[in-house]
Amino acid sequence: MDKVIEFFRGWPDTPSPQKAEIAINGNIPTRAHQFCEPFLVANSMGYLLYPPIDFNLYWDGTQTLIQFEGLSDWIIVDKIYLPNSMNLWREMVEPELVDTLPVFLEAFPERGILQLWSGYFANTAPGSSLWIRAPINQNDSNAYSIIEGIVETDWWGGPLFTNIEITKTDMPIIFRKDKPFLQVFTIPKQTHQRDTRPPVMVSDFSEKTPISFYDRMKETANRRNTQNAGSYRKCAKQMRKTDGN
Repeated sequence: MDKVIEFFRGWPDTPSPQKAEIAINGNIPTRAHQFCEPFLVANSMGYLLYPPIDFNLYWDGTQTLIQFEGLSDWIIVDKIYLPNSMNLWREMVEPELVDTLPVFLEAFPERGILQLWSGYFANTAPGSSLWIRAPINQNDSNAYSIIEGIVETDWWGGPLFTNIEITKTDMPIIFRKDKPFLQVFTIPKQTHQRDTRPPVMVSDFSEKTPISFYDRMKETANRRNTQNAGSYRKCAKQMRKTDGN
């Protein structure tokens, strides 16, 4: 169980996380699905998260407004809580945590920048962090972007937030519970600790270049020149089978 990502649902109707799939709902070219292993591996990293509620955003260049689905009113965003969330929160948490109800949407001083709650809290194994980003290779909107972040969820006990930057004014931006807006996956903490990251070496090709790397270059070039498209994918599968992964 050390590798489990544990999600705690803080809003009852938040859709369950879904395993990311290589085909991203069939919205990829056939050749990419057949041959491009790096593309497919990236698509299938971790899990997809969905908005906890249906809502629309609107930015006029100065202020942001939100409209919850089913309601006609647009509300200026300062700090917005989910409808009736305090009553639901009281039923879920211990009395001393009642005042910690997460804000659903908060406007930052920077224009067009918002913090958005996913509806979840998250917990990962010691030494593991959670990378939060937009769904990989699914650029479905040019009206906003997800600001990527890495949260040390092995000790952080707060809400699982993301920051978004709205880039288009005077148009509604639609968020729906059946469409993923985040992708999350774990990474070892040592990969993002600035004082412990592995050093980088940059070398020119020379007589000091390891013969073993030249051999790998020759093998790779031979595969690319003599084998059909998709040789990388075939080799990657063989390597994973050999490694037992």
